[in-house]
Amino acid sequence: MLSFINYKVYVSTQPTLDLFNPRKPIKESATLLEVIYDVHHTSTRIINVQPETTYYIAVVATDVSSLTGSDEILVTTPISTGG
Repeated sequence: MLSFINYKVYVSTQPTLDLFNPRKPIKESATLLEVIYDVHHTSTRIINVQPETTYYIAVVATDVSSLTGSDEILVTTPISTGG
Protein backbone atom coordinates (compact mmCIF):
# COMPACT_ATOMS: atom_id res chain seq x y z
CA MET A 1 0.00 0.00 0.00
CA LEU A 2 1.33 3.42 -0.94
CA SER A 3 1.47 6.06 1.73
CA PHE A 4 1.98 8.90 -0.73
CA ILE A 5 -0.07 12.10 -0.34
CA ASN A 6 1.47 14.58 -2.78
CA TYR A 7 4.42 16.18 -4.46
CA LYS A 8 4.81 19.94 -4.33
CA VAL A 9 6.91 21.50 -7.08
CA TYR A 10 8.54 24.88 -6.46
CA VAL A 11 10.55 27.17 -8.72
CA SER A 12 12.75 30.20 -8.05
CA THR A 13 15.73 32.06 -9.43
CA GLN A 14 17.36 31.67 -6.00
CA PRO A 15 18.16 28.52 -4.01
CA THR A 16 14.85 27.05 -2.88
CA LEU A 17 15.61 24.47 -0.20
CA ASP A 18 16.63 25.42 3.33
CA LEU A 19 18.12 22.18 4.64
CA PHE A 20 18.77 23.75 8.05
CA ASN A 21 15.10 24.46 8.69
CA PRO A 22 13.25 21.11 8.67
CA ARG A 23 9.97 22.70 9.79
CA LYS A 24 9.93 24.97 6.72
CA PRO A 25 12.33 23.55 4.11
CA ILE A 26 11.14 25.81 1.27
CA LYS A 27 12.30 29.42 1.28
CA GLU A 28 9.69 32.16 0.91
CA SER A 29 11.27 33.34 -2.35
CA ALA A 30 10.08 30.14 -4.06
CA THR A 31 6.85 29.95 -6.01
CA LEU A 32 4.62 26.90 -5.65
CA LEU A 33 4.24 25.73 -9.24
CA GLU A 34 2.04 22.65 -8.81
CA VAL A 35 0.71 20.16 -6.28
CA ILE A 36 0.59 16.63 -7.71
CA TYR A 37 -1.64 14.02 -6.05
CA ASP A 38 -0.97 11.13 -8.45
CA VAL A 39 2.21 9.23 -7.53
CA HIS A 40 2.57 8.16 -11.19
CA HIS A 41 2.50 11.76 -12.49
CA THR A 42 6.19 12.60 -12.57
CA SER A 43 6.48 15.67 -14.77
CA THR A 44 5.33 19.25 -14.97
CA ARG A 45 5.90 22.15 -17.34
CA ILE A 46 7.49 25.46 -16.39
CA ILE A 47 6.39 28.29 -18.66
CA ASN A 48 7.34 31.95 -19.10
CA VAL A 49 11.02 31.39 -18.38
CA GLN A 50 13.65 33.97 -19.29
CA PRO A 51 16.66 33.19 -21.53
CA GLU A 52 20.05 32.69 -19.90
CA THR A 53 18.51 32.38 -16.44
CA THR A 54 19.23 29.78 -13.79
CA TYR A 55 16.17 28.31 -12.12
CA TYR A 56 16.11 26.26 -8.94
CA ILE A 57 13.41 23.59 -9.02
CA ALA A 58 12.53 21.76 -5.83
CA VAL A 59 10.20 18.86 -5.20
CA VAL A 60 8.85 18.01 -1.77
CA ALA A 61 7.10 14.66 -1.34
CA THR A 62 4.78 14.09 1.63
CA ASP A 63 3.38 10.82 2.94
CA VAL A 64 0.40 10.03 5.18
CA SER A 65 2.56 10.32 8.29
CA SER A 66 3.47 13.90 7.27
CA LEU A 67 7.04 12.81 6.62
CA THR A 68 8.67 14.73 3.80
CA GLY A 69 11.60 14.26 1.49
CA SER A 70 12.92 16.88 -0.87
CA ASP A 71 15.47 17.55 -3.55
CA GLU A 72 16.48 20.46 -5.75
CA ILE A 73 18.02 20.81 -9.19
CA LEU A 74 19.41 23.74 -11.17
CA VAL A 75 18.42 24.39 -14.77
CA THR A 76 19.80 27.18 -16.93
CA THR A 77 17.75 28.23 -19.91
CA PRO A 78 19.56 28.65 -23.23
CA ILE A 79 20.25 31.90 -25.05
CA SER A 80 17.17 33.17 -26.85
CA THR A 81 17.23 32.65 -30.59
CA GLY A 82 14.57 35.30 -31.16
CA GLY A 83 12.10 32.82 -32.66
